[in-house]
Amino acid sequence: MSTHPEASATPVDPLDDPVLTTMGLLFEAAAGAHTLLGTTLVSDSGLTDQLFEPLLRLARSNGGRLRMTDLAAQCRYSASAVTRVSDRLEALGFATRESCPSDRRVVHLAITETGRRAVAEAMPPHVRMIDERIFANVDADERRELDRLLRKVRDAVHPCAAAVTPEMGAPAGR
Repeated sequence: MSTHPEASATPVDPLDDPVLTTMGLLFEAAAGAHTLLGTTLVSDSGLTDQLFEPLLRLARSNGGRLRMTDLAAQCRYSASAVTRVSDRLEALGFATRESCPSDRRVVHLAITETGRRAVAEAMPPHVRMIDERIFANVDADERRELDRLLRKVRDAVHPCAAAVTPEMGAPAGR
């Protein structure tokens, strides 16, 4: 049985545990934000919400590329899912696979100029939705605190999400 954080000796009914409320709020906020953000993508570009996250991660990554394993970890994709997404991104001309010159086992996915244009076109309505609907009632200080807290939670439950791909040709670290 959990206890209230304010009074550690006070038993709490498991169904009334405040941690359940916190997790519920987090899940509801994330699901609502995901739904709203999906409405900002222009359907004729071929860019879907399933493709946007990995493409945005590539665009924001050093050199515009990530190892496929890092992309899978950051997006919480299985190896087969990241392969399917990469296939779709390549078919649309948004990304290309590149072999690592220093390690033949490593494959990078790199954003193309077409992919950068697709991200650039998607960003204004995407950012506007974030500002006007998702964070409308959150000021700059609260946003920074939310970032700090979410990073702590993310790093505890999904440490690979912050993985950084080494430069092309550089030996991979352990």
